[in-house]
Amino acid sequence: MDIREEGFMLPPLSVMLLVDNALIHGMRRGERRGTITVRSYRMPSEYIVQVEDDGTGFDAQAYDDLPGSNGPEAGGLLNARYRVETMVNGQMDIQSFAGVGTVVTLHIPISDRKA
Repeated sequence: MDIREEGFMLPPLSVMLLVDNALIHGMRRGERRGTITVRSYRMPSEYIVQVEDDGTGFDAQAYDDLPGSNGPEAGGLLNARYRVETMVNGQMDIQSFAGVGTVVTLHIPISDRKA
C-alpha cells in the first residue's frame, strides 16, 4: 500500500474489483508468487489510484477497445471501468506486458464533493 491521498469520491468496490482481478488473473495463472501494490496520490486536476501486479500480464488492447459495461457478463475490469466512467466521470487506463505484470490506473477528476 502506498496511500498518499484519501478522502475523495471513489466508486464503491472499484479498487476491490481491480485487486481481485490481479489476484485471480495475474497471480494464480503464474507459477511464481507475486506482489500487488495499491497506491493513490493527487495530481493538479485529478486523483490517481493504481493497482499494480507483477503477474503474468495480458493483452490490454482487447480491454481498451471495449466500452465499459455492467451486469452479469461484465468482468472485473469492465465493471470497474463502467463504475469510474458513470459514477465519477473518470477514466481507467491499463498497461500490461506478458511476463511482466499489469498496472491499472483510475483517473478521478477533482471535485468539490468529499467522501
